[in-house]
Amino acid sequence: MEKAHLTLYTVIGSPQHILTGIQSLFAPVIQSVDTEADQIRVTLQDDSLLVFHLSHVREKAGFIEMHIEGMANYFAQAATSNPALKENVLRQIRCFNCVVGIVFETDDNNDRTRYLINTLFDLAHQVKGYLLYPNMHLYDGEGKLVFSREGESELTEFTPVAHADLLDG
Repeated sequence: MEKAHLTLYTVIGSPQHILTGIQSLFAPVIQSVDTEADQIRVTLQDDSLLVFHLSHVREKAGFIEMHIEGMANYFAQAATSNPALKENVLRQIRCFNCVVGIVFETDDNNDRTRYLINTLFDLAHQVKGYLLYPNMHLYDGEGKLVFSREGESELTEFTPVAHADLLDG
């Protein structure tokens, strides 16, 4: 089995919403969930692991700030035919306060892999987040390409958002 790596970015007041989303969305295929510090380990019914490494500004402000600034600087270099969209994407990136590294195993079962990825998109949608693929393509929770390192997007305009639960803490 190969390992797939995705990263979920969001603006969220309580990182507990990530765990709640994982538990509800993956419920049909979960065998067990273990949480320890900043890690959520989901054992699936096929005994494979889905691991979430959670970093939130409340616990890791320096890491989040450095990570987000690096990401914004990276995407700022992309040439694009839509500079207004790019500027708003950069504004969104600079608002992120929660970064979740996601690692899971893939195999020859394309239906399984598709299910896991689609459920991760559902999680991103639920927490108003974005998934970054290793090829530096950033997608919204509906699976639309928001921005890529090549300056491409499936959107013509973009408005940065923050999660309403920022008010809870």
